[in-house]
Amino acid sequence: MRFFSAHFKFLMIAFTATIFHNANAQTLLEENDLVGEKEFNSIYEAMLTPNKVYKLNLNDMGLTEIPEEVFQFTRLQILNLSNNNITEIPTDIQQLPNLQYLNLNNNEIKTLPDEIGNLRFLIMLEAEGNEIESISEKICTLSEFRSLNLSNNKLGKLPKNIGNLKSLMNLKLDYNKLTDLPSSFGNLQSLQSADISHNELISLPNSLQKMRNLLILDLSHNNLANLPRQLGRLRQISYLNLSHNDFSSLPNAVCKLDLLRILDLSNNKLSSLSNNLGQLTGLFNLNVADNNITSITGDIEELYNLQNLDVSNNSLQSLPSQIGNLSQLRYLNLSMNKIKSIPTKLDELTNLTECNLSDNNLTELPLNFIHLKNLDVLLLKNNNWSANFLLNLEGIKNSLKIEL
Repeated sequence: MRFFSAHFKFLMIAFTATIFHNANAQTLLEENDLVGEKEFNSIYEAMLTPNKVYKLNLNDMGLTEIPEEVFQFTRLQILNLSNNNITEIPTDIQQLPNLQYLNLNNNEIKTLPDEIGNLRFLIMLEAEGNEIESISEKICTLSEFRSLNLSNNKLGKLPKNIGNLKSLMNLKLDYNKLTDLPSSFGNLQSLQSADISHNELISLPNSLQKMRNLLILDLSHNNLANLPRQLGRLRQISYLNLSHNDFSSLPNAVCKLDLLRILDLSNNKLSSLSNNLGQLTGLFNLNVADNNITSITGDIEELYNLQNLDVSNNSLQSLPSQIGNLSQLRYLNLSMNKIKSIPTKLDELTNLTECNLSDNNLTELPLNFIHLKNLDVLLLKNNNWSANFLLNLEGIKNSLKIEL
């Protein structure tokens, strides 16, 4: 029961309720009525009152096919068939004209047929964890479609007309085999969240510049070495994950995203941070761990809203004193570098609560730094600490957690 309540609540919050008032759908229950309807968990029980079946949950029933009785429930609006062994969606699926939410997660389905494109009120389709290799182009004609989850399948390409899903807001395509995106992808102008991570992308279409409502974009674990400069026009993006790609420098397009709050560039091939990084003044979290960065430029001080900075596992030998101007910084990870000294200006990081300096070449730290009033955790393992510095630590071991 909680499964459907949670998903239905999300569905109603995320999407408008206009479809419930469509003049051609007199039997569609409105939001408040549908929430109160009984959720059936048995075909046999549902068959007793087929005209009252609006929600049917057949999750984890060991099904190898969709029972033909399901297609008698023509008023069905929510259908959960997840965690079964279903291999095929029959053409009879079109006999459920009021279907709005369809969950096919974790089955053995290989294709999404044309007939799903006849479910004109379908809002949300979950088909994660199947063996889907292709999607019918007819699905891309669904005008009410808001959310599509095709994570963890075997998709090698998307329909050329995927851009016709004008109302699509949420798209999950992670863990597939996509090498490119069709040019029409940029026509998904209602899209707010896109997860295309864990694919084989080597480039992106310039048409992405038209996706002016996009807030969240995950492109991690691909083969990208650059981004189209037009991506810089997506000024509303707040979360961008480019980790585990082949970037050797910070793409110029990224530095144009002035509403960006979270940027992950870890596990790439960066050797330095661009001078343009300082343009991202709204950034809260910056992760550039696991690269080959040898220096950080002074304009990092322009990131005055930064709260979390991870530069671990790089090749830094020194730090610019300007890091001390990051007054909002709470978490700082500089572990696994080659740093020999810490600028005294870091004792101005009065909001810092955790700092990791493990696995460097440090012998001393500024005394005022280790006495920062909000510092709770200080990780110092695998350095070359002097006897004098270790003696200074003895007096503060009771006031903060220290790992040597």
